[in-house]
Amino acid sequence: MQLGFHDDRMEEETQGSLHVVSAPGLTMAIRSPKRLEDVVRCGDILLSGAALLVDYENLPEQERIRAMDYLSGVAYPVDATETELLPTVILYLPVRATVVRE
Repeated sequence: MQLGFHDDRMEEETQGSLHVVSAPGLTMAIRSPKRLEDVVRCGDILLSGAALLVDYENLPEQERIRAMDYLSGVAYPVDATETELLPTVILYLPVRATVVRE
């Protein structure tokens, strides 16, 4: 999987089996919420235009479903895409970034 970002300043390199993409115009946050209150802060990150990787594993199943629904609702009006990487890990990307699976 590769992250594509529409910016001429993007640089890519491979370090062993790791593919590294440097995109100066894209901010990415990684979060693992433990409470629903933490998910509200994740929504603020999406609203700011940043990319967001969320690991929902630490939430009980019912709260996990509510959290995923909430962030889907936040992602929709800002045209962010959602990509499930694992059943409990979702990548949210702003409209100017894409994911390419190889």
